[in-house]
Amino acid sequence: MTFCLLAFSFTSNTNAQELSTELLKGTWTVDLTPSPGADPYYKEMAIEDTGENSFQGFFYDTPFANGTVNTVWGKLYFAFTTKDGSGKYFSTGYLEDGKIYGLTFSEGRKFVMPWTAWRKEDISK
Repeated sequence: MTFCLLAFSFTSNTNAQELSTELLKGTWTVDLTPSPGADPYYKEMAIEDTGENSFQGFFYDTPFANGTVNTVWGKLYFAFTTKDGSGKYFSTGYLEDGKIYGLTFSEGRKFVMPWTAWRKEDISK
């Protein structure tokens, strides 16, 4: 199976300053509850060292690579990879109203996992 990521660009009316990668920076509580009705399962994600279209950090206690951001669609979209003994994990997400909505794909473990995250300081989720 081949995984492909395509990117396109266009001019947006959205103010790029409002969609700075700095908005992602910080520690996030990620809800990785495996299925509806299951016991809650939370992990932290730390996003640091943001650049114009890139960032670095940790997810699931693992440093991630290839942190890339796209702001031309009117939202702050991002993607990154992590890896463990079972292979690479491809994670994507977007920031909306102070919350992250994400999706992780593992080819090695054969799963797709939707997740949400909120700033660690924000206990209201």
